[in-house]
Amino acid sequence: MNKKIIVGLIASDGAYKSAIDAARETCYHPENIPDNISVYFLYGHRAGIDIAKNEYKVIENNFYCDHTECKTNFILKTLEFYQWCLENVDFDYIYRGGANCYLDLDLFNKSIEELNVPSSEAWYAHGIFAFAGVECVSGIGLLSRDMVEFVVKYKHRLMCAFFNYGKIDDIAMGAFLNIEQGFKPKLLHKMVQLRHDDINEDTVNDSDAYYWFYRTNDPRCFHKVHEIKKGKRS
Repeated sequence: MNKKIIVGLIASDGAYKSAIDAARETCYHPENIPDNISVYFLYGHRAGIDIAKNEYKVIENNFYCDHTECKTNFILKTLEFYQWCLENVDFDYIYRGGANCYLDLDLFNKSIEELNVPSSEAWYAHGIFAFAGVECVSGIGLLSRDMVEFVVKYKHRLMCAFFNYGKIDDIAMGAFLNIEQGFKPKLLHKMVQLRHDDINEDTVNDSDAYYWFYRTNDPRCFHKVHEIKKGKRS
């Protein structure tokens, strides 16, 4: 039986809005989301959305919190989303990524099953890298429920790591979980970095579930990958 998974995606109305809109139309369209997965887009302040100070609000699959939209607030949006999920949603794992990347959710499910990801002390991601002696993951990645509870419980220590390691969310999480707690991240599946001109049937295949579009907010990337994947499966 598939585990219950929450996918939380950092989003904003800034430079990546057109890419996020394309993501909603392709990999995160309701018809492409498996029954065991719920997808939320994580926003800070947004025009027309009133949020009380230090509160958050959920409208459909959009999560809004009382923070300005900037990269250094990704960690705050993530922590408040974790807290909301723990209080309101039944889940086994939370995956925290970026909405400007293409994630094939069917293959995401398949990867979790094939790797037999444990129900506790799980920390998995698409990419693992080293920074200042810290093992970090791309975009924070997949955490089991107990790990989410642990992060929220000791969020003050996570925030100390955040300020000590350049105010970057995934590096701060790596410093907190890896150095302070001794947890080691594991690879979920391969991350493929593509430019629009590099997207073709040879570079898009069913063994690679995750696509990061290199330094671009070009929505054509999402549609091009999606059309190739649909053609392979039809």
